[in-house]
Amino acid sequence: MADLDITLDANSVDATTAADAFDLEIDPNAVDAELAAEAFQLECDNQRVFLFTGAPGKTSLVTSVNLVEGDLVTVNTSNQLVLADATFSTGFYDVIGSSTGTFLATAIATICVAVVSRIPVRFAVAPLASNRGDNVFLSAVAGFATLAPPGAGNAIFLLGTLAQADGILTTVDIWFRPQFITRR
Repeated sequence: MADLDITLDANSVDATTAADAFDLEIDPNAVDAELAAEAFQLECDNQRVFLFTGAPGKTSLVTSVNLVEGDLVTVNTSNQLVLADATFSTGFYDVIGSSTGTFLATAIATICVAVVSRIPVRFAVAPLASNRGDNVFLSAVAGFATLAPPGAGNAIFLLGTLAQADGILTTVDIWFRPQFITRR
C-alpha cells in the first residue's frame, strides 16, 4: 500500500477547510477490504481530520466500547470508536458520527458520518415536541446529546438541531452539523 503525503500550510487553512477541500472517491473494486475499512487521517494545525472510505454517509470501524443506536462517537489514537463526551480532559469531544445499531466492544461497528444529514442520537431525557428546531449539544455524559450546553470545564460542541421529538423516545433524529464552539 502506498503512502499519501499531503502538506498543508497551517497559516492558510484550518481543519474544517481541509476536510471540505478533499473529496476522495475510492472504487471498492480497486482496493482490498482492509484498505477500504481504514480511515485516512490528516494532521492539520494540531487538529485531526478523518476522511473515511465506505458507503456514502456510513463507515465501519472497530469499536473499543459497547455501542447502541444513537451513541455519539469519535475515534481514539488507536483509530477505534469511543464514546464522545464534552469533558475537555478526555479529548473525546470531536464527534464524528453516531452508531447505527448495537455493537459489542471489539466488533466492527457501522456509524453515520455524513455531515449535514439526519442522524439518530441518544438523550438521557426524551426531548419534547416543542424542542424541535432547538440546538443540540454533546453532553458531558459519554455518548449522549443534550439540549443545554454542558457546564464549566467542558467543551461546547454543537451537534446540530433537533429534527424529531415526542417527549417519549430518547433516541431521536437531529440535523447533524457538528461544530466545536469553545471550552468553558
